[in-house]
Amino acid sequence: MRVLVLLAAAATLHAAKTVEIYFIDVEGGQSTLIVSPSGESLLVDAGWPGFNGRDGDRILQTSKKAGVKRIDYFLATHYHTDHIGGIEQLADRMKIGTIVTHGPNTETGKNADAMNKAYEYALKTSGAKTLVVKPGDKIPLKGVDVHVVAARGDQIAAALAGAGKPNPHCAGVAEKNNDPTENARSIGFVLTHGKFRFIDLADLTHNKELKLACPNNLLGEVDLYLTDHHGLDTSNAMPLVHG
Repeated sequence: MRVLVLLAAAATLHAAKTVEIYFIDVEGGQSTLIVSPSGESLLVDAGWPGFNGRDGDRILQTSKKAGVKRIDYFLATHYHTDHIGGIEQLADRMKIGTIVTHGPNTETGKNADAMNKAYEYALKTSGAKTLVVKPGDKIPLKGVDVHVVAARGDQIAAALAGAGKPNPHCAGVAEKNNDPTENARSIGFVLTHGKFRFIDLADLTHNKELKLACPNNLLGEVDLYLTDHHGLDTSNAMPLVHG
């Protein structure tokens, strides 16, 4: 019995040192649940509204599978329907500790108004705190390093630790037309745990990506790259991907 207890304790200790990342199927939208070694949770975006609460239910089911009872940090990367449209469903289903944004919505119009209302509903319903981040800030998720590299159209000016080398893939790659939408204002981050590095730049578009990748690669190499902007060719600039 004593051996079994020791083995169980060792298994628990090993599990406590891992980072778990769940990519939730919100059918064309985006939602990613990260559980740190400390057990704290970071949910990046919440999928779509509507569909009879489909995305809220899927987030709840995934959270239960991960052993998460509350969302410690909800990161709204930008104010588009396929990313934070499901925030009302989330607030109805789970406790949220802190909502992280780049600040107020930079878009106007019917869709923007709907997203603003969804955000305000979630804030009121959950009683969450708010945290506005800028490039260079860190999201205080215990047990990992979550370094914000892009937010509200700005990017880090200095390279991350171990990065900053000239990027040979920048040669001949030009900027495209500026993107005036919330996509270009997406919050992007690099998560580091030990030697493992994961990057999520949300829907960041070509010109903003180039500022992170050229002429020097400010981000360095990563182990896991979540393709930007659902894999669209308006994003995923070659120097970024190959760098």
